[in-house]
Amino acid sequence: MSFANTSPKRVSALALVVSIKDAFGDVILNGESKLDVSIRPGGTETSPTFLFWEDNQFLNDDAYSKMIGPVAAGTATVEVAINKVVYDDGTVEPY
Repeated sequence: MSFANTSPKRVSALALVVSIKDAFGDVILNGESKLDVSIRPGGTETSPTFLFWEDNQFLNDDAYSKMIGPVAAGTATVEVAINKVVYDDGTVEPY
């Protein structure tokens, strides 16, 4: 996932909301995440961060169970929204 900084200040962190949807567009998993990243003004950075879920055979409503069908079928989509940006100078900008 790539992020671009269109501000005149260096970005040092992002607060994100990640939504994974099925083929119908229904949200099957929604969560918040924080990402420490350094993006120079006018620059773009790619995040090496990834998410991983394991199957818990004793739960049928866990994240893995909800996603395995759409992921296996190749119909899952991901939407990422930025909630906050933290700049090197300490300022925080909510979205």
